[in-house]
Amino acid sequence: MSTSRTAAEMANKLFSTGRTITSAQTQALRVMADASKTAIVTSTQRVVPDMNLSHVGKNGGKLGVSTIVGTQARVKATGPWQIIEYDTKKHVIASSRFKGPRAGRGERVAAGQRSLKAGFRGLGVAGAALRTPYGPRTTVNHPGTKGQHPFRDGVADVVPKLPDVAAKVYRAQIQKIYR
Repeated sequence: MSTSRTAAEMANKLFSTGRTITSAQTQALRVMADASKTAIVTSTQRVVPDMNLSHVGKNGGKLGVSTIVGTQARVKATGPWQIIEYDTKKHVIASSRFKGPRAGRGERVAAGQRSLKAGFRGLGVAGAALRTPYGPRTTVNHPGTKGQHPFRDGVADVVPKLPDVAAKVYRAQIQKIYR
């Protein structure tokens, strides 16, 4: 760091420091958001290497992470993260056109039909079937899943490192003034 030779030179450096810190805050937020995004993507790629879930939607479920930086930095998940992030309980999946006790909707009646009480225990009804490896079914018992938690793990990995990331940005900006 260089020394100031006059009071005016020192005052000018202090004034510049105030402006630099303001701009450094925004830059530090940007760098921290990018570091967080990188950590979350790296954590997710351990679970889903191509960041695209197959058999979700028409073209697969593309997982993403976006950052919004203003006075605060916001890092958010985009895409069907809930499929891999969270645990699910055991539940019944019913076709959208089937209503019945397995779907938790009272009496077993297919949409558009009056009464189909007799013998459709899980067998496909025309227009109200789910495709399974065992043929069409009106309901499917899902065993539940254990979430992989890549977003949570990525955030947990990066949060302890963020103060050092911000300090490097501040240090670099202030050193430019006092050289």
